[in-house]
Amino acid sequence: MNWLTAAMQYEKSREHPWNGVWPKSKVTVTLQYEPGGNLQQHVERWRDLAASGAEVEVRGPCFSACTLVVVYVPKERLCFGEHASLHFHLATNRGDGTTTVNRDLSLWMINNYPPDIRDWIMLRGGLAAMKFEPWKLDALELWRMGYRRCEPRPAPRQ
Repeated sequence: MNWLTAAMQYEKSREHPWNGVWPKSKVTVTLQYEPGGNLQQHVERWRDLAASGAEVEVRGPCFSACTLVVVYVPKERLCFGEHASLHFHLATNRGDGTTTVNRDLSLWMINNYPPDIRDWIMLRGGLAAMKFEPWKLDALELWRMGYRRCEPRPAPRQ
């Protein structure tokens, strides 16, 4: 028996089997300041977030591996607040107190971004022109690309 057959039999045995559709989530995840970090951890985080069905609000700067949120979370569930920005730079390998550029990983990231963001990167020279100093894509440009603007947050009660 293969894994798919086993999974289907398991689902049939359950009272409320999974029908292949994630339930509509009422959860909203807010990214206020995301410094980036380990690429694999971010890929797993964004895949899980996308699968959850949650809405995602980017309300502050999103650096490096954080930018991959636009790869995994569907555009219709993603919004950018007034102070949001995406910051792109060359991917690096870190170890033993050294930092080296990883061009293959950088190219993988560029190739996986949605076409509008990939085009924005390519207009700046693409991988050949990219350095470790980040390129900033601000909320206004993201809105012009068709990304949603997050609703303003209500003022705090006093």
